[in-house]
Amino acid sequence: MVVLVSYGTSSNSYKRMTQNRPTREEQNIKLSYLTQLSMLSQHQHNFISYFGAFAVHAFFAYWFNCQRTQPLWILHFVRRSYETIYVFEFDDKGVVSIVDSVTEFAYYWVFGYFIAKSSAANNITPSIYMKLLWVLLEYCNHSCHVTLAKLKREHKGGKRKPPRGNYLFNYVSCPHYFFEISGWFVFNACTGFTVPGVLFMCVGAVIMTCWAAQRHDSYDKDDTKTTTPLFPFVDVRPHKFLVDALAR
Repeated sequence: MVVLVSYGTSSNSYKRMTQNRPTREEQNIKLSYLTQLSMLSQHQHNFISYFGAFAVHAFFAYWFNCQRTQPLWILHFVRRSYETIYVFEFDDKGVVSIVDSVTEFAYYWVFGYFIAKSSAANNITPSIYMKLLWVLLEYCNHSCHVTLAKLKREHKGGKRKPPRGNYLFNYVSCPHYFFEISGWFVFNACTGFTVPGVLFMCVGAVIMTCWAAQRHDSYDKDDTKTTTPLFPFVDVRPHKFLVDALAR
């Protein structure tokens, strides 16, 4: 008799547990909601990434008493933060996964620390001409971003043609990446080609070359007969596997 009562109680408890358990559909909805909460919008992602790079490097450049890289690095990422708020055009519903966000944050912030530390050990004073060249490349990069943002606003939701005109648009599909890579080369020249600085430049160059190849191939072939993806007159294309892995 005792056994029967015990069994009945356990059976009733089990029924109550199964009745209160969320269905698979409810579990999927909850998981999807939590996943969305962990994602950042493209505006949030870019601003945190760029402003963080500025803040980390500024702090450690001051800590290590490094005055050579501080102005160049800070001005670059202040510009990128400004462009994120006032220039760049992003998809309204576009989000960045937490994995991609953390990866990019680590890329900029960790390199910001090591570049400040390594540059402090180099007793190099860049010439005024190198600094002016860097400023020119930064200006050209910014101008390309303004041109591309305007084009995206004018053709929102439709297929875009590559812009033509100033800043190498008549020769390459992605001159903003060309000026970005060139700017980091001059940055390294100003700071003595430190190991972290060169690694930062090379990793960024590989990624941007993949992005340029993807963007170039997304245009109609008739629009890219006389242009190359990134470097004027030189058609540099990474292996398709690398482009598929790194291009957004």
